[in-house]
Amino acid sequence: MSEKQPSPNDKNATQEAKYSAKNIEKLDPREHIRRRPGMYFGGTDKRALHHLIDEVLDNSIESVFAGKCDTITVRLQTDNFVVISDNSGFIPERLAEEDYRDKLDMYVLDIMLTQIGIGPRYKYVENGYIVSGGLHGLDIIAVNAVSALFDVTVYHKNTVWKRSYQKGKPHGEYQKYETNDEPFTGVTITFQPDFTIFDANDFDYDFIASRCQEIAYVLPNLTITLIDERTPQSNQAVFHYPDSIQNMVRDLNQAKQHLHDIAYKREVVTYKYRADRPYDTIVEIAVQFTESDETILRGYTNTVLATDGGTHIEGFRHALMGYINAGHEKSVEWDEIARGLTAVISVSHCDPQYESMKQLKLLNPDIFDAVLQTTYALLVKSNLRHTIRKHIQEQGN
Repeated sequence: MSEKQPSPNDKNATQEAKYSAKNIEKLDPREHIRRRPGMYFGGTDKRALHHLIDEVLDNSIESVFAGKCDTITVRLQTDNFVVISDNSGFIPERLAEEDYRDKLDMYVLDIMLTQIGIGPRYKYVENGYIVSGGLHGLDIIAVNAVSALFDVTVYHKNTVWKRSYQKGKPHGEYQKYETNDEPFTGVTITFQPDFTIFDANDFDYDFIASRCQEIAYVLPNLTITLIDERTPQSNQAVFHYPDSIQNMVRDLNQAKQHLHDIAYKREVVTYKYRADRPYDTIVEIAVQFTESDETILRGYTNTVLATDGGTHIEGFRHALMGYINAGHEKSVEWDEIARGLTAVISVSHCDPQYESMKQLKLLNPDIFDAVLQTTYALLVKSNLRHTIRKHIQEQGN
């Protein structure tokens, strides 16, 4: 008699018998970020590497929205060190004090830079809310966790505090000293990515310059300076656009034949938020049609560009199509309307919701309403219906 062969079910049963509670692994938050960087930065490739700079910048941007910061400097140094400085006070002096301890018996600065779910960082609260483009409080914590070296320096007038970290863990002594330099308040963060996690890539000056310019377009009160110290000439660029997204549209269309002046509107739309707290959604829209066949339509929320669109883009499209087709028996389709369109939408919102952590598509339904309302008001004020329909007719001939 031949020997009985084990069935697939027998094999599965054996595997299940070997699996027990001992096989379950619990990761602390820092280790989870290091093991699963894709969940926080979208991967480990060149794009993810540059996203680290975005996340550190977001702390400064929060302060810009709150009116507490107007200057940011980004320095690219050898060995892939990045230094980001601002003149904000997002880390208050009291929390920087080395003798001020939390109930967890940790320096408060360590809590802000290493702990998840404990109110990890100080936020300016204006009218009951704060706007942010980062990982919902995880930004610098996540960057710290995936950095081989991470230093923070806090300045308050003539007092300086310094703290160093390695792979997200405090390293060395907490330092405090006085300086005779001109009094200054601000924060400097220096980090070097851990290339045991990220792919071997260098920071790209042009890529970062494009992002700094984009932020400066959206935030007219901000000046961003980018310095590349890796070359003998030290490339440097300064970005400041007092006309906000109007500057962006003007620059995008500088080589094109314009059909009209840039139409611009800024609107503050107030909603009821959680527990009946009112909150303001600030919408800015800049529109210009040209004789080009190109369509440029960009939607930003708290300086974050949603490359896959979302409710701000849909609100704009809905309003534009409704306006162009109002009072006409024959409707024109979006592809006909959008030809030659350059439009930039910038929204400031206290709680942007995205399809994923990559922030590619915005989901907030209230932003759809706010953008639709603002766009329609802008189009009516600018009286663009005849100009646009004439342009569509000429292109169709």
